[in-house]
Amino acid sequence: MSGEKLTKRVVDALKAPEPSKVRVKVRESFSWDRELRGFGVQVTPSGLKSFVIQYRNAEGRNRRTVIGRFGLMTVEEARRVAHEKLVAVSKGLDPAAEQAARPARRPSLRCATGICARPKRAASWAVADGPSRPRRSPWTAAASSSTSSRCSAGGA
Repeated sequence: MSGEKLTKRVVDALKAPEPSKVRVKVRESFSWDRELRGFGVQVTPSGLKSFVIQYRNAEGRNRRTVIGRFGLMTVEEARRVAHEKLVAVSKGLDPAAEQAARPARRPSLRCATGICARPKRAASWAVADGPSRPRRSPWTAAASSSTSSRCSAGGA
């Protein structure tokens, strides 16, 4: 399907690559856009579809960068972003190098809203008081006698 204008219908019709019969690991397949050279869709064996750009940087090395995931971004949005990045490449910039220089991950929406900033649970009865003390069950006789001796010593 290479050489066709990428539209929602074309991307929806793309299938995951078939496993090879000669035991060669199939990584992904690509479908390239007819209108914007270097813009395409990558389909992984799991069926995940991502928009990509492929270009050659100033040193002459081939680079491929993922723009976004299909479904989270429309084909038109991805084409606009791809055009902006490919214009930057023509000016001598390298989007893949800039992306690698950025911090690895941004906080998720859950962490940004404070949902994941809950206090930890209190320690359970099975956790030792310190590294040298063994864990004791509250149902054993030793645990109940030590508790009662502490209670009687503290109350007297």
